[in-house]
Order: sequence, then C-alpha cells, then structure tokens
Amino acid sequence: ETDRIEVWSITDPSRDHPSGFGFLADGAAQSYSVAYDPENCNFFMGFNEDSLPCIMSPGEYTPRSLNQAVNSTVPEDTSFDHLMIVQSPDAGNYSTVTSISENAVYGFWLDDDGIYDLNGLFGKLYIIRITNDPYENIYETRLRTAIQLQSGLRWVVSD
Repeated sequence: ETDRIEVWSITDPSRDHPSGFGFLADGAAQSYSVAYDPENCNFFMGFNEDSLPCIMSPGEYTPRSLNQAVNSTVPEDTSFDHLMIVQSPDAGNYSTVTSISENAVYGFWLDDDGIYDLNGLFGKLYIIRITNDPYENIYETRLRTAIQLQSGLRWVVSD
C-alpha cells in the first residue's frame, strides 16, 4: 500500500511534476514522467472528451502509446478500506479512460492484452484530492493505492 502519491495532469509542462504512475515489484506506487519513463507508467492523468480530469491507460496517450500495457479502471461504491474485492472485468465495466473525482474509490486492472485471464494484477486507488488550476488547464492529484501482487486475484485488503 502507498498512502500518498502526487501526480499532475499531462498538460503540466514542469519536469518536476510527473504525470504518470506505476508500481514497483514490492507493490509500492511510484510517480513517473511520461516523457522520461514511459515504460514504467501504468496510468497517466489526462482529460476526457468533456475536459474533465481522468485516469488513463498508457495506450490512450497520443500521438503514440506510452507502452504496450492495456490497463483500466472502474468506479467502486465503497470506501478504500472497505473495498476488499475489486469488480471482475468480465462485464465490460472497466475503461481505459475513467473520469475521476475527489474522495472517490476506483478498482484497477493491470493487463498486457485486455483479455480477462489469470495474467493481470488488480488493485484499488483512492482520490484524496484534486487541485485545479483553471487558468492553465492543469491539475494535481493525490492518490492512495494498494495492489494485489498475485496475478488474477482481485482481493485487495489494505493495511
């Protein structure tokens, strides 16, 4: 579990404001620059077609994909600590572009091909805060994350 990680929107030009994040071998979340570490980005922060803040899969980055991962998220209807098992992706409910809001919880699925099998990793994230700069079309997101390191297992109990 990672209690706090800060990630900025892809529109933030500062090298000191990473727009992506991924997970280390021990499950800790790490922020990354999409420009300098695209291969390590499991997700990046962008905007949807309505210009709302969202979390996006590396394949949604334009003009070309950040890496080959097919990762997705789904809104969950409970608190971070009470979410024990994330939703199954077999219902088509996960999306590679998901609008986010403060104090909301999301399940995530890290996968290599977008086909539900035993190869993907699951986890959960909590949007602690979104700070907008309306003049610059930039936002900062604070997240709390937890990941299940056993492939295919959707059980994600946090500390």
